[in-house]
Amino acid sequence: MTEQGAELTVADLALCAHDLRGILTVIAGYASLLRRDDLSATSRETALDGIEAAIARADALLGDTLAGRVDSRRKRERVALGEIAARAVADARVATGRDVTLTRVADPSVHADPVALSRVLENLLSNAAKYAPEGPIEVTVSSEDAIGVLEVADRGPGVPPADREAVFEPFVRLERDADKPGTGLGLVVVRNAVEGMGGRVRLLDREGAGTVVRIEIPSWTG
Repeated sequence: MTEQGAELTVADLALCAHDLRGILTVIAGYASLLRRDDLSATSRETALDGIEAAIARADALLGDTLAGRVDSRRKRERVALGEIAARAVADARVATGRDVTLTRVADPSVHADPVALSRVLENLLSNAAKYAPEGPIEVTVSSEDAIGVLEVADRGPGVPPADREAVFEPFVRLERDADKPGTGLGLVVVRNAVEGMGGRVRLLDREGAGTVVRIEIPSWTG
């Protein structure tokens, strides 16, 4: 039973399992890094910090799921968007072995749930690594008209305009991606979390091929 007295659904558990698997991948990446004999003391501390942060996110994820807060109804607070992005980018580099860059055009503070924002970025970066096997993954943080903007850009095949709503539905995957592992839940997590924080998410074309996922979160005004 949840705190609200409602039974957890299969969909709730599937979303939790999906995100928990992503967090475990991050932990495994840092653990592998710690096995290196040539690792500096600074890099070792960074890896340990990454593991501890990932464990904290896993604990929050399980707590939210069991309490029925699967749509990010946690209390929102002032969050530095650039700091959340920096942690997610560092985790993604270790977990995927890919070239993941971060550009901070601005450092907006947003009215958000930091755990939910971390889930959003983890899913977007995991998707980019999976569906865009070549080229860098580029994360940009900026601000526009009282909103914090987060964009994740890749050089994959893109998502056809006709499919851009469907891919936000649970368990929906494009036919061309049938040979890739996945459950079709990553973008569901993203939309649920972003809209739960009063924001919106869009899929945009990228000049020269690829996809840009644009996240908009209300700026902190407190």
